[in-house]
Amino acid sequence: MTDNPLPAAWNDPAPDPEKRCRHLRTKMMHVTSDWAAHAADYPSASASFWCLRTMSAAGPDDLPAVLGDCHSGRCCFEPPD
Repeated sequence: MTDNPLPAAWNDPAPDPEKRCRHLRTKMMHVTSDWAAHAADYPSASASFWCLRTMSAAGPDDLPAVLGDCHSGRCCFEPPD
C-alpha cells in the first residue's frame, strides 16, 4: 500500500516541467520548493491555476490557464528559463 491516496490511473496532463508555460501558477508552487516533483507525487484534480501575465484564470489569448493547456502549442506560451 502507498501513501498516495489517488488512483494509479491519474496522469499529469503536462508531466514535463520544461513544456509548461513559465507564467502558469498555482498556490502549491509557493508551498514547496520543487513543485514539479510534488505535483508528480501528489497531483491535485482541484488545483486553481492563473496566468501571471493577466493575473486571472485566463491567459492573454482569453483561454483558461490550466495545467494541460499552457504548453508550446499555445500562442502566448513562454518556456521556462
